[in-house]
Formats: sequence, structure tokens, C-alpha cells
Amino acid sequence: MKSLFYLCTFTIILLTGCTKKDDPVATQVNDALITGSWQMEFSITTLTSFDSLGLKLDIAGNNGTFSGTGDFNYLKKDGSTATRYTFKDNATGTYSESEIRINLKSGISGNTFTFIGNRENSSFFKVAGSVTKYIGTVTLLLDGKITEFTDISIFKY
Repeated sequence: MKSLFYLCTFTIILLTGCTKKDDPVATQVNDALITGSWQMEFSITTLTSFDSLGLKLDIAGNNGTFSGTGDFNYLKKDGSTATRYTFKDNATGTYSESEIRINLKSGISGNTFTFIGNRENSSFFKVAGSVTKYIGTVTLLLDGKITEFTDISIFKY
């Protein structure tokens, strides 16, 4: 009788312990946060060099991923030598409420632009209302050479 009681108790626990309500619910990401036009402009000047880079994106979010087009420009001037890189190609990446990863690769040269950043939540941007800003690191792979820039901002208006 005791074993029958334990068997019934175990069966009830087993059947009620695993319900569909216990399955984790996938968190939805706000696509409006990422969908739209983005812009980044940055320049740095030293005594002997000048770097300027710009990016314009038009992307559409899809629950944590995005795709669209990107227009990339980079000018590096070192002494009397100036080199310019430009390409417009497909942009892809991932995003959440707090982080973004942007990848842009030239289909012709293989050169790449990557941005990894965290969302800026300062009170200034909350007051502005329509501005979304991420701050992070740009990594460029241009003609086999890697260049990084830190504390770069990208904005959505």
C-alpha cells in the first residue's frame, strides 16, 4: 500500500511538474529601436596625421537581427600621403536594448567595417526623445591591415 502511495505521488509530481508554462518565453526586442537611418562621423587630427570616417546606414530590425545598406567612407592622411576607402554594400548585425553589433563588408575588395557598442542612456538623450545613441569600438580591416577607434558614437535620428 505504501509503495502504491509513493507511485501515485511520484506520478502526480511528474505530470504536474512539467507544463508548457515552464517553457522559457523568448524575449522580444523592440524593432523600432533599430529600424531607420543611422549616422556616424568621426575625425582625429595629430601633428602628422588625419583620420576621418563616416557611415550612413538604412536598416530594418527583425527581433534581434537587422539588415540593410551601408555607405562607408574613410580618409587617412599621413604626412603627404592620403588614402581613401569608400564602399556601399549590405549591412548586417545584431542588437538588443543595450548592445549593437554592425558588420559591413565590401563585396568587391573584402574590406570590412565592424562596430560593437553599448547604448548611451544619458539624460540629455532621453530629453531629446528621438535620438538613439550607441558608443563603442570601430574595427576596420582595410587591405589586410586592422585599425581600431574607440569611444565612437553612432546615432539614429
